[in-house]
Amino acid sequence: MFTREEVEENIETVRQLYNLDVAGKIGETVDAYTIYEGVGFWQGVREKTIILEILVNNMDSKWFAEALATYCKQDCVMVTAHKVECDVWK
Repeated sequence: MFTREEVEENIETVRQLYNLDVAGKIGETVDAYTIYEGVGFWQGVREKTIILEILVNNMDSKWFAEALATYCKQDCVMVTAHKVECDVWK
């Protein structure tokens, strides 16, 4: 199990790699993110969970999720995408 600091370092590493490898191809970098701590359950067993929120208009979320799963040694990373309503992008 990773400490919070190790998770934060892994997220930052993936963010930097994404910006170097992918962002130039699709035209938008990941510059900021928010981390929430919560409680999740796996087969009825309570465990700490971390929710990562990234607000960008155009992102290769598959690339980001796969890299994050690798760096954080997770079997999977769940990605949920929502349409962003923001005057800047209209």
